[in-house]
Amino acid sequence: MQKYVWPLIWGFAVAFVLGLGLSALDRAAGGDLGPTKLWTPAFLGFITFFILANLAGNRKVAAASAAERDQALSLTPPAGQGQLLIYREGFVGKAAGMNVTVDGVVRAQLKSPRFVVLPVSPGSHRVGAGFGGLAGAQNNAGDEAVQVGGGQTVVMRASLSMGMLKNTVRLERIDDHEGVRRKLANVTMVKPEA
Repeated sequence: MQKYVWPLIWGFAVAFVLGLGLSALDRAAGGDLGPTKLWTPAFLGFITFFILANLAGNRKVAAASAAERDQALSLTPPAGQGQLLIYREGFVGKAAGMNVTVDGVVRAQLKSPRFVVLPVSPGSHRVGAGFGGLAGAQNNAGDEAVQVGGGQTVVMRASLSMGMLKNTVRLERIDDHEGVRRKLANVTMVKPEA
């Protein structure tokens, strides 16, 4: 709940400043703006709160260097391990951070377009993706079981599927590794969280 305090403060500040401005404009023009003086600041204040509350789940993430990105795109996992390459694409909600989990543990946060490479032990894993902040309440999280072999890279795309009442995060396995390499060659890679 505390993460919504600053969006609420900014929403009230926008409404207050716009209200003062419209009142001053009304007095200077010598006319009557009527309900516009009340509803316009209230509406724009609410929109400000809504946008900032959707972004309240965002965290600061570290970007990998170009050399780290190029090495990761070789799709060669560490010896004795497998790896997951998860990338996010799409325009809807691109500024809201999507939390990527492996076996229930948050391993990275991706805005669009971004990707992360996560070393994992060979075997079965649960990969999930969902939003924090107010965006989390408006979207269903995605969750997929993935089998990763030793020396294998599994590539997954995270995107939003639009719904009538709620959007759904879709996690889709991509087998065209060469196409993924070309697509991600100039995309920012995010370092995994510890």
